[in-house]
Amino acid sequence: MIKKNIMIYGGEFFNKGAQAMSFTTISRLKDEFPNHNITFVSEMDSRRPKSELENYNFEIITDPFARNNFIGENFIRKLMNKSQRHNPKSVKNLLYETDYLFDISGYALSSQWEQKRVDSYIIRLKVANDMGIKTIIMPQSMGPFDFNEDVVINIKEALQKVVVINPRESQGVEDLKDIGVSENVKKIPDMVLTNQTPINWNNIYRKKEKEKQYEVLSNSVAIVPNAQNFKYGNKDEVLEIYRKTIQYLRKRNINIYLTKHSHNDTEACHLIKNMFTDDSGVKMIVDDMTPKEFENLIKQFNFIIGSRFHSVVHAYKVGTPSIILGWATKYIELAQLFNQNNYVFDVRNNINEELFLEKIQNMINNYKDESETILSKLNNVKKYGDPFNYAFKRLK
Repeated sequence: MIKKNIMIYGGEFFNKGAQAMSFTTISRLKDEFPNHNITFVSEMDSRRPKSELENYNFEIITDPFARNNFIGENFIRKLMNKSQRHNPKSVKNLLYETDYLFDISGYALSSQWEQKRVDSYIIRLKVANDMGIKTIIMPQSMGPFDFNEDVVINIKEALQKVVVINPRESQGVEDLKDIGVSENVKKIPDMVLTNQTPINWNNIYRKKEKEKQYEVLSNSVAIVPNAQNFKYGNKDEVLEIYRKTIQYLRKRNINIYLTKHSHNDTEACHLIKNMFTDDSGVKMIVDDMTPKEFENLIKQFNFIIGSRFHSVVHAYKVGTPSIILGWATKYIELAQLFNQNNYVFDVRNNINEELFLEKIQNMINNYKDESETILSKLNNVKKYGDPFNYAFKRLK
């Protein structure tokens, strides 16, 4: 009997937030559906070295929704000595034996993105529906939908045929309602916070490496930048905020650690460090870490100045407060869940540097109390329900 497939779309392993969602979803699906093949769609990860790919306990494939096959493709690929592992025709054929599609995109369906990205999202939903594949949209940010009428109609028609849609934010629920999508919608905050079953690492790795351990000096603060802030805000102004903040903290003998939550942010860490080349109290940790290793690191800090959404999620999960420099509604609603909305700044607006430093001082004085508040609110967040249990019930 041929095993059917379950596809996971929208994740990857280079961004630690995406990796956390990916590993969580893979683990839960392998436990819930032992008689299915779990196939993880990621163009970037499918091109990892063979030794890495062989250590994963699931299959990683290229995007089967990306394009149409053409006649004679296999013959041409053979002549060109192209690998069958990345053969788009082969992976596209997997769709015929696929039961479910779990979409774990962090934030992809919105008029804030380029039209091509939105079109790909909708085409994927339509292809899945046409092939009888049941789609579940796991917790993610959605909206706004400031498109022309034809695009909005296409989005509405595609989303109405999805089994479950879990917006992470109330604003996403309202944006969906405004375009006529509500019956299959349930708000559930980020799955890293609401998933109630720990990752089974045997579902992820054939052989798990020993976790990296980092020792952080006492009285330290982490800065986790986000290259997106340079895109949506003014790069020079954002860097100036970091410069003045680090100066402010160093005058108070607080150690600074620059660390990344995505491979895209390594350069940002270096840009900030270059302003303090002679200060040994400004350190860098830019290793590639698993989500668990990042949590173990981040819980050692008094607080963080976080800009990657999931860097803040991981911080809150272990009770570490955050000053947030963000660029979207999702940061505001995440902070509100933990009664931390006084510590959110939007780089799309002009940030009052004096107010920012005032909040830094507030956090220096009150980080222990804020940590207790965050941990107490974590139980309330979990009351939204486990998104996987919710999805599984609706697939039966």
